[in-house]
Amino acid sequence: GVEGKTTVPLLGDESGKLEALALGDYVRAKLGDGAGNVPRIPPYHIGGGLQWRSPMWDARVLAKYSGSHDDTANFETITAGFLNLDADVAIRPVATMPGFELAIAGTNLLNRDERNSVAFNKDVVLLPGRDVRALFRMKF
Repeated sequence: GVEGKTTVPLLGDESGKLEALALGDYVRAKLGDGAGNVPRIPPYHIGGGLQWRSPMWDARVLAKYSGSHDDTANFETITAGFLNLDADVAIRPVATMPGFELAIAGTNLLNRDERNSVAFNKDVVLLPGRDVRALFRMKF
C-alpha cells in the first residue's frame, strides 16, 4: 500500500498563510494461496483542500473521495464510493489569550449516504450525516 499527505504553501506573511492540502491512500492485498482478495481492505481515498492559518483566524475546507469497494473478498458486498466535504473556521478573539478559541466545524456537509466499506454492518448502518458543531476550546 501507499499513503501520503502534503501541505503546500500558496501565500503567506506574518499576518497569515494560505496552504493547499492533498492526501491519498491505496492498499491492494491478495491471499498468498491465490484464493482471492484479503477481506476488509478499504478502497482508495483521495482528497484536497485549502486552509488559512493566522494568529487570529483559522479556516479549512477539505473534499475527500472514498473510492467504490468493488474488488472484494469472498462473502463481501460491494460498497459505493462517495465524496465527503468538511469545513471549519475558528477565531481567537483575545490576543492576550491565544489558547481561547471559538469555532464552527462541519462534517459531511453534502449530507451524502456514506458507508464504511470494511464494517461488518455496512449494509445496514450509514455513517453519520451532516453535522455542524459550535465549539469552545481552551488550551493552557
